[in-house]
Amino acid sequence: MVAIGWQETRRAVRSFRKSPGFTAIAVMTLGLGIGATTAIFSVVDGVLLESLPYPDADRLVSIRHDAPGLDMVGMPSATGLHVFYSEASSSFDALALYGPRTMTLTEQGDPQRISVTRVTPSLFEVLAAQPSLGRAFTEEEGRPGAPSVVVLSDGFWTEHFGRAPDVIGRTIRLAGVSHEIVGVMRPDFAFPDTSAELWVPLPVDPAGTVFGGFNYPALGRLSEGTTAEVAQAELDGLVRRMSERFPDVFTPEMIAGAGIASDVHPYVDDIVGDVRPVLMVLLATVGFVLLIACANVASLLLVRAEIRSKDVAIRSALGASRGHFFASHLAESLILAVAGSSVGLLVSRAGLGLLVARGPANLPRLEQIDLDGSVLAFTAAMTLAVTLVFSAIPAVRNRRAPVAQVIRDGTRGSTTGRRGSRARSVLVAGQVAFALVLLVGSGLTLRSFWAVHRVEPGFDATDVLTFYVSLPGASYPDAEVRARFHRELLARIENLPGVRSAGLVSRLPLWGFGELDPILVEGQPLDADAIPPIVEMRAVTPGYFDAMGIGLVSGRTLNASDVETRSGAVLVSRHIQDVFFEGADPVGRQVAQGLATDPDPWSRVVGVVEDVHNESLTKEPVGTIYYPLVQGEGIDRSYLSSTVGYTIKSSVPPTSIVSSVRQVLGEMDPSIALADVSTMEDRVRQARAPMAFTMLALALAAGLGLVLGAIGLYGVVSHVTGQRTREIGVRMALGADSGSVRAMVVSQGMTVTAIGLGVGLLVAFGLSRFMGALLFGVEARDTLTFLSVSGLLLLVSLAATWIPAARAAATDPVRALRRS
Repeated sequence: MVAIGWQETRRAVRSFRKSPGFTAIAVMTLGLGIGATTAIFSVVDGVLLESLPYPDADRLVSIRHDAPGLDMVGMPSATGLHVFYSEASSSFDALALYGPRTMTLTEQGDPQRISVTRVTPSLFEVLAAQPSLGRAFTEEEGRPGAPSVVVLSDGFWTEHFGRAPDVIGRTIRLAGVSHEIVGVMRPDFAFPDTSAELWVPLPVDPAGTVFGGFNYPALGRLSEGTTAEVAQAELDGLVRRMSERFPDVFTPEMIAGAGIASDVHPYVDDIVGDVRPVLMVLLATVGFVLLIACANVASLLLVRAEIRSKDVAIRSALGASRGHFFASHLAESLILAVAGSSVGLLVSRAGLGLLVARGPANLPRLEQIDLDGSVLAFTAAMTLAVTLVFSAIPAVRNRRAPVAQVIRDGTRGSTTGRRGSRARSVLVAGQVAFALVLLVGSGLTLRSFWAVHRVEPGFDATDVLTFYVSLPGASYPDAEVRARFHRELLARIENLPGVRSAGLVSRLPLWGFGELDPILVEGQPLDADAIPPIVEMRAVTPGYFDAMGIGLVSGRTLNASDVETRSGAVLVSRHIQDVFFEGADPVGRQVAQGLATDPDPWSRVVGVVEDVHNESLTKEPVGTIYYPLVQGEGIDRSYLSSTVGYTIKSSVPPTSIVSSVRQVLGEMDPSIALADVSTMEDRVRQARAPMAFTMLALALAAGLGLVLGAIGLYGVVSHVTGQRTREIGVRMALGADSGSVRAMVVSQGMTVTAIGLGVGLLVAFGLSRFMGALLFGVEARDTLTFLSVSGLLLLVSLAATWIPAARAAATDPVRALRRS
């Protein structure tokens, strides 16, 4: 068998050398299909399949909360709830809270904004990770009033301390406060992501009874043998007892009315987020491309088998065994598959480089995407599968061929030729069907992208510069002090050349939800046990609405006197007017935030502004209430002014004034740095990027599938037409005109197309429901999309059949009959 395999391998190589055109087309077709599939599988493997870099990572769970009665899903945890769970739960070895943020680092030279994660000391126990140098936080360091300490990332240690071994005990200054360095983490530790540079304690009072807000994500390590479902059931029981632990905040009726429940799920799901359905759809998409490529090569192999059928029949008559022929076909298929896989690896390498460089910012774990062992094993498995399938096709075809008839008739017009034609037609119909599925997916995402592109964000992003400024509490202890600083900085910025208007907001649009709190409306009393509806709240200066081009619906905007007199004036968005005031003008009415049992003092509505897409472009705006930087008497929203976003409308390119802004800020306080400097147009572009990435990937796959399908259809029609040259000559000799010949050939190709379209429509209709999570503004079974792509595929198929049809119509009857 080894000798025969070597002989047949040499025969296969010689055969491919004699047919360079066939070889090149087959290898490139397979290379494109395998390359696209390998590239996307590499992403799926790195993002979805690779385990987290922590011991027993399958026991790590994220804890969130839902309140369907308030239309709230996926809320984080609260400090008081964390203490309650830690005391009463037995399903976890450890529980932790964390909160990523940015802080200003002041050392020698200019201040820097760096990524800092606040964590409870138990986080390192949850992750089963300890520093490579020094120690982690103690329980005492995680309590209010404890000394300020910090743990460094390996990268920060390298960049700022040159990996000095005596770094433990030194200090760095964060947000104006000196922090002692107690540890350095391992190089492979990156929590919650690779941007994290430092970790500082998140103060939680274990004896406190303050519930806090749903502000901090929670992480837990399940006890040995405990499942997430068991842990969730236990936490749901504790949620129902929150009124016992926090009687000043909750009542049983309030908890039941809001439907508050826990959500315990694998932590990896939080890391992957919304990317999972996108990647799975992309993997299925390139799988269809691979099927089209394989069907295309199978058609070529069938043609090749028909051409060589007489030679095979003669060798069979001389005593060659079926095993001998199978070994020959296996050698040819293996060479094709290995060559195609080699080209595919090159294609996938180039595709991965482009993806990592140009992929969307929300694609997690990019650093883990590579052509590693698991990806190479996947490619090897595909190579083996392709080899076996391709070797079986000509073997089965030749096994069925009547030897005597093949020797007598050759292949022209024979039964075996017609049988091969039917097999190729089935393969091409499959290619058409797969291409239609790809085109439907691409068409739906194209329409979704267009819908997202047409969404009015509620503001004018043109020529708007944005950035954040964070004021350290040590130097700016209260809202009045912070407000004075911001007013002076704004005044200086407004005097810069090229600045038309400037304002600030506690959280910039398209940065996700800001602070949330219930809202009460004067004259609309609620039961004491009811939880009022939740709305967003933001602190602003009057110039914010001018700088962002946010329209005023009624009343007026806020002014300087609202801050100076603490008048309690607020603005509300149109959504609040429509929902809470049933469309009536709320100017002059009073609203308050908080629970019905303990609300804030009333604030007076002085104006209504247009809604803004604060969370994302694909989610409808919720109601927003806008406060001045310094609120009315008795209202404490001071945390809204600790870190604020600036918006500057300019008459020059926005980025050209960044250096001037930095200079002004440095003159006021050299210890403060600008953070997240960007234009508003870039922020809108980033908000559209995930949909654009999905659309582009599906469009490329659909385009490749369409081209391969058209090539396959052209090849089949062209080959069948060539086989019928004598028949066409006879028809024309008997009086058939070129139009009827052309119509005959086109009809043959379009019949195959129609069958493929019918099958493809059924498959696309069944699979389109899996696209629902990726779409926006269009139904998964949109009739217009299905009809449009069907029409496009019909036109491409018509073009693919027209060329061989035109060639057939130009047949010379005399020459055709002589060739017979």
